[in-house]
Amino acid sequence: MIKIGIIDDNIQFTEILKDFLSTFNDIEVIGVAHDGMRGMELIKHQKPDLIILDLVMPYSDGLSLLKNIYEENISTKVIILTSIGNEDTITQAKEFGASYFLMKPIELHHLTNMIMSICSTSVSLKKTLEKVIQNTNNDEKLELQITDILRTIGIPANLKGYFFFKRSYSNDK
Repeated sequence: MIKIGIIDDNIQFTEILKDFLSTFNDIEVIGVAHDGMRGMELIKHQKPDLIILDLVMPYSDGLSLLKNIYEENISTKVIILTSIGNEDTITQAKEFGASYFLMKPIELHHLTNMIMSICSTSVSLKKTLEKVIQNTNNDEKLELQITDILRTIGIPANLKGYFFFKRSYSNDK
């Protein structure tokens, strides 16, 4: 199940988006916020796998929120979905960790394809790692199993890759 948070000040749009995403069995909208401050609260308390984020909002804009997510090393994936975008904004969003940048209006089925693409590897890897860690107390066995997982998803099983995923998994707990 992919947990989604929606952060956009357009109440009507968020309701349409929430209703549409709720029709998918493997997607759950766990929260909606209409400004950046409440958006950060949503992210910290609900811990979504992915957020759909608008850039223009009251109290704290989407780029500021994205910067906070980046600086606090929060592992939530981000799709920027906005009606304004220039090259500088897109570059900044990418630097702060946005997975994708989409312009409104959008065909909603394109958005769900993007969500599935971004989250499928991340969610399945997290579940696999949780299962591996639950089934072992031996550090050497754990390292071998994680190395196998890294090879399976195409990441070289060097120390840097291993420690990246180990740290990433530790931060989720």
